[in-house]
Amino acid sequence: MLFSFGIIVLIVMLKQVPPFRKVLPTLTQVRRLEFQQKLLASFLATALVPAIILGLFSVQMIKNRFIEENREEALSKAFGAKKALVNMLREEFKIISGSMDVGALAAGETESHFIMGDDGLLILYAGADNAALHSRDELFVKHDGDDAYIGVFGKPFTVERNGYPSEHYIYFGRRLGSDLLGEVADQVGADINVYYRGQLAASSREGLLASGLVNALMNTNAFVKVSLLGVDHALATERAGRYNYQVAYLPLESADTAEAAALSLPLLFQAESYLLEVRKATAVVFGIFALLFAATIGLGLVLARGIFEPLRYLLEGTKRIARGELTYKLPLKRHDEIGIVMEAFNDMTDKLADSQTALEERKRYLEAILANVGTGVISTDADGRIVTLNSAAERILGVDAHGVIGTVPERIVQTGTAPEFFLALQASSRSRDPFLSSEFAITKDGRRRTIKYMHTKLTLDDRYLGTVFVFEDLTELINSKKLSAWLEMSRQIAHEIKNPLTPIKLSTQFMKKAYDQRSPDFERIFKESSDTIIHQVDVLKRIAGEFSSFGKMQQLAVKANPLAPLIESIIVPYTQNTSSVDVSLSLSPRDMIVMADAEAFRKICTNLIENALEAMPDGGTLSIIGEETREEGVRFLRLSFFDTGPGLSEAANEKLFEPYFSTKTTGTGLGLAICRSLSREMGGDVTVENCSGATGAVATLALPLA
Repeated sequence: MLFSFGIIVLIVMLKQVPPFRKVLPTLTQVRRLEFQQKLLASFLATALVPAIILGLFSVQMIKNRFIEENREEALSKAFGAKKALVNMLREEFKIISGSMDVGALAAGETESHFIMGDDGLLILYAGADNAALHSRDELFVKHDGDDAYIGVFGKPFTVERNGYPSEHYIYFGRRLGSDLLGEVADQVGADINVYYRGQLAASSREGLLASGLVNALMNTNAFVKVSLLGVDHALATERAGRYNYQVAYLPLESADTAEAAALSLPLLFQAESYLLEVRKATAVVFGIFALLFAATIGLGLVLARGIFEPLRYLLEGTKRIARGELTYKLPLKRHDEIGIVMEAFNDMTDKLADSQTALEERKRYLEAILANVGTGVISTDADGRIVTLNSAAERILGVDAHGVIGTVPERIVQTGTAPEFFLALQASSRSRDPFLSSEFAITKDGRRRTIKYMHTKLTLDDRYLGTVFVFEDLTELINSKKLSAWLEMSRQIAHEIKNPLTPIKLSTQFMKKAYDQRSPDFERIFKESSDTIIHQVDVLKRIAGEFSSFGKMQQLAVKANPLAPLIESIIVPYTQNTSSVDVSLSLSPRDMIVMADAEAFRKICTNLIENALEAMPDGGTLSIIGEETREEGVRFLRLSFFDTGPGLSEAANEKLFEPYFSTKTTGTGLGLAICRSLSREMGGDVTVENCSGATGAVATLALPLA
């Protein structure tokens, strides 16, 4: 122990010397254990735990060995005491029997039972009295009145009695007491007790019972074994105060009853010898621990340079890599496993440097894209602050990126910079929808600009990162499309107007020629030409009316209207048609209330019915079916017009809703376009398609229900 303590003190002192400061391990207390201290602590624990286990095991083993030796010694002394007692009684019996007239005793001339001196007893037994028992070389206990005796039987002898031979035995015993047992106890060096019927009958030292060092009752387990089961010996551990001691029990026979007795020999625990052995074992354990501790310190000194120094290099390299010094390299001076780790660290730094270079190049590439793309891009972080705003966004909004980056939209709105845009950005960021797309208008340089945007929330592993707001200025594109649409419309109108002007001109020229020639058919020619001119003027009037309806924004009064009476009033005039078309109506349920402008609803249904009738000039069936549907939780009316006409071609189906496109020679091509425009203003839509699995087409009007 002193050796271990001396090593620790020496290391602590040498640690203060600069040359040893980096080599020796730190054993003094620190705020937190470093890897070096943890490794040394693990070595110390590895050395200490087996030493403690060995010490505990050694102490327990010594204790068990001492107990076992005490038990064996107690048993050996018990057998020795029994043997000494038998020998002593036989020697006394031999002396007495030498001066005794055995024949006279057997013939009855003298008493067969008498007391000899103060503590002797002599009894003659005939052979018929259980000779097999009396022949055993054992100690026998006999009670004579209130006194208990212990003795032996002599060898059997035969005498003539009444003319017949008779075998006899002589029992010689001495009174049980401390004097008799004390003599034997002095010979074996231990106290002796005798139990009769399980109770203490005599002891070599009378004071043992009074002092509590011996029990008045025999140990239960020993009593069962030696007195009841007939085992030749029994060992028991008994307790006197705080101390345990071992007791050996040997069976004793009864001279004339079945009640057995036992001889016991207690052997007290030798504490001095036990403590001496424990001290020796403890000294050995501490010696082993000192050697292990010295070996641990020596191993720590070796590992300090072999492991801890490379670990310091790795720690320093990790810190420098964390600071961004990706060109840092560890010195490769070893070729073992630690050298492999250091080489792997250098490879890692090379890969990190390559990855960093690739990331920087990609970052510059993305920055170049964002700087040159014509679409505005704004991104915000998880706290709503603007982190990216490209040059297109600066141009569209007329803002400076440096003035808004790092600022929340609310703060920018307060400055009056593009308030409409940043209010929309603020509302989109607060929305729970992951994706939004819409349009809104802003005012820039006194002009109204139309902005279309797409807003996307960024998430990674269910973690919210921010948003991306992509937008573009559609003002010029809308104006260009409007101009193109009006040019196309003008061309179509010119074409439609030109068609009726030609017959008007020809009719006028024909009437003038007939008038100039004083033709006898002038009256007929005048009437026919006038009718033609009037008809073509009506066509021009209808074209102008439909163009006016398509071009102007109608003010619709959308309100709740019962569907059944409204649609029936529209259909009734068409039930009796000249084309022999069977028109039918089916509503399910009939009590539907549609949200629509009644006049606009009438125009749409009339146009769809007339288109269906014109598609069946030779007759057919027009089935009008109204039913309730749901789309995203909203109730809608689905009113379908099924005809049995030839259907639509693929080319016609793609252009049905384009203004001035018509499949009829007399149509203007504005009917379906007007129907769709009116339905959408009422929150619905109109679609036309071929019937699935049958001839004909189906036109469908969808409007919301109340």
